[in-house]
Amino acid sequence: MIKTCQLCDKEFNAKTKREKYCPVPCRKQAALKKQKDWAREHATKIKGYVPAYRFAKPENEEINIIPPRKPSTLDAKMNLAAAQGMTYAEMQKQETLNRAGKIQI
Repeated sequence: MIKTCQLCDKEFNAKTKREKYCPVPCRKQAALKKQKDWAREHATKIKGYVPAYRFAKPENEEINIIPPRKPSTLDAKMNLAAAQGMTYAEMQKQETLNRAGKIQI
């Protein structure tokens, strides 16, 4: 079924009766236009859904985007290894040998 695009007035081969726009360039433009029109008409409704902090403007306030990292067990083990005067890898190797014992091949 051949139809005429409502945006660019070019003819295109429609797969269904409901198609109004040519498939590649105009369909995306029409969808974006429809979304923007809806957003303009329902601006007060949208503003109610969006949290208030998105509209608030900070006044000379430093914003920390990345929260501080909590110390992990790895940090504790690395500090323990440093206190014993060795690297974390050496301490890990020693722990492995203590658990498994020395294996003879």
